Amino acid sequence: MDRNFRLEAELTGSTPEEAGHAFASRAALGRLVEEDEVAKALVAMLAMPGLCGADIDLSAGMIAPS
Repeated sequence: MDRNFRLEAELTGSTPEEAGHAFASRAALGRLVEEDEVAKALVAMLAMPGLCGADIDLSAGMIAPS
């Protein structure tokens, strides 16, 4: 993600920190999720009977920029 934020900053004339904040601000949580949060969510989803791939929102609540 650091590389992505650095490249975005170069394209937009901002800093990598500003690019990271702009990206994370579009998420439902207003921040990036941590590895342990992803792991806990995965374990919880694997325990759900009848769950299929179509049920999983891979956007993590991200809102497309307007």
